[in-house]
Amino acid sequence: MTENSALRKPSRIADAQRRLDSAVAQLEAVLKRSKGSPIIYDQGRNTAEDDSAAMQAEVEDLKRTNAQVKQVNKEVAGRLDKVIEGLRASLDC
Repeated sequence: MTENSALRKPSRIADAQRRLDSAVAQLEAVLKRSKGSPIIYDQGRNTAEDDSAAMQAEVEDLKRTNAQVKQVNKEVAGRLDKVIEGLRASLDC
């Protein structure tokens, strides 16, 4: 029974390949739909400069968010270290 269920279950690589193929197909479909028509952005902007500025602002926002996540991660790691130390100390008694 174990062999049979393993044969039916797609491998992680095959599953990842299927998802990648699907994503590429979706991107190609969007590209085909947008050819020949201007891309409309918020407030009617469609210049490369506006797009670049918007992307730069998003990058800066993501950098700030990343820094916050790193700080929280550092704090949580410190707390976990203290808990592990406490558990080790109580086990040594």
